[in-house]
Amino acid sequence: MAVLIDVVQGEPWTPPCEVVVGRSPLCTRQLEGADVSNEHASLRWNGTHWELRDLNSRNGTFAGGERLGPGQVADIVAGMTIRFGASGVFEVPDDSPPPPMARRAEDGRWVIACSGLLALPDETAPSATVHLDTHGRWLLEQGGQAEAVAHADAVTITGQTWRLFLPNADLKTAEPPNPELALRGVCLQFVVSRDEEHVQLFAITPSRRIDLKARAHHYVLLTLARSRQHDREAGVPEPEQGWIYYDALARMLSTERTHVNVAVYRLRKQLQETGFVDAAACVERRLSTGQLRIGVARFEIA
Repeated sequence: MAVLIDVVQGEPWTPPCEVVVGRSPLCTRQLEGADVSNEHASLRWNGTHWELRDLNSRNGTFAGGERLGPGQVADIVAGMTIRFGASGVFEVPDDSPPPPMARRAEDGRWVIACSGLLALPDETAPSATVHLDTHGRWLLEQGGQAEAVAHADAVTITGQTWRLFLPNADLKTAEPPNPELALRGVCLQFVVSRDEEHVQLFAITPSRRIDLKARAHHYVLLTLARSRQHDREAGVPEPEQGWIYYDALARMLSTERTHVNVAVYRLRKQLQETGFVDAAACVERRLSTGQLRIGVARFEIA
């Protein structure tokens, strides 16, 4: 993720995909210098690189030592120094894409996605998650429902309002370093103990077998796999196989609804950290009904 270093304070800053920098408390990044205009400049990820734009500031916006004209845009790259007036100075050691982020309206607290998954209000007890699906849409999953969301949307999570900062998902991204690690090309193998207390999961690719160990959240995926297997054996058409309502899944697991949220989040996070580029697709959602199913068609249960 991109990082800017505040030269004056010596602190790193991870900018969201779109930032207004200035002295006004309404700015995304507030600077206190008297030489900084109320709305001084904007910083934006355009899908391929960062752009800095001067917003008619009185004391100037500088990129790599060059002052930008009013409204002028400059591309920002790693190693560059950018400056807002004389006092707001930032170094750019990393110009990589921004992660999904959210800002709580009540107190301005930021939450940054971990492994590409944005958990709200935090990852220890996620009541909602935001992720990019295989169709290039940002999805918000909350309370058994799923809906498409976009950058700058305001959403309510457990009575609190959050503003979403979601990078452009329409433009083509770089090829992953290991393109074989995609769930659409693997077979998942569940190894279940006799008492069903332990569920070990393996991801079998064309060239290797990845041991994902035994984790409590694997049982949720196993339950979804069994439902899809049952429908498959009953001759249900593939598009209709395995869909389960959120509340029904919680009852099948004899657990609270919130536990389902946490388990699905941890499952996706584990797969993302393992290197799967489409980790969120391990569990599919229907936007119309909120139903879930295992998103991997090839699996074995032993």
